[in-house]
Amino acid sequence: MSDATSQHDDGFTLAELLVALALIAILSVYCLDSLRRLQDIRRIEASVTQNEERDAGRAFLRRMISGARVVSFTSTAGTQSASLRGDMQSFTVVNTLDDRLVRGSLYQLTLGFDNGSGSLKLVRTPVGQDSSATGEQQTILKELTSASFQYFGKPAEADDRSWYADWQSPWLPEAVKIELQFKGDTSEKPQSLLVPLVTAN
Repeated sequence: MSDATSQHDDGFTLAELLVALALIAILSVYCLDSLRRLQDIRRIEASVTQNEERDAGRAFLRRMISGARVVSFTSTAGTQSASLRGDMQSFTVVNTLDDRLVRGSLYQLTLGFDNGSGSLKLVRTPVGQDSSATGEQQTILKELTSASFQYFGKPAEADDRSWYADWQSPWLPEAVKIELQFKGDTSEKPQSLLVPLVTAN
């Protein structure tokens, strides 16, 4: 009798093994489901953060372009004027930056697409500073495959009011259109941002 009991204590019965396997299977399913839910939550959080960054970038572009102005300033080369100048790859505007340290200062803001990093970058230089000097650089939008700019208005008195790929006029255009293609965007058509200029002539 004692021999039978000791043999039973040395191992597990088939029923005990099946119960243990069933418990392991249930726990595995629960853990995998929790892991999937956690991945979904992280994916949603990343998407929300990305959308917020893109909305903030678009809002900055609207403020930057709509507040563009034409200014005259004196430099070592004499009296000069600065306005909006641009082509399809980049453009420069004169605007006031609302920074704490330079509140009210006029800056030339140059916006362009950096193909290497896939981002829309801004370089700001104080008005009247040597154009060859490197200004402060800031990334406005990331994860882009392309970005282009167009300008609406009359570059010269004899021209028609229309969209132009190049703007070198002494006065401002009536509107600027930015077309943005983001990485991973399923739509073949780029997203358009149309900004009217408050001070357009």
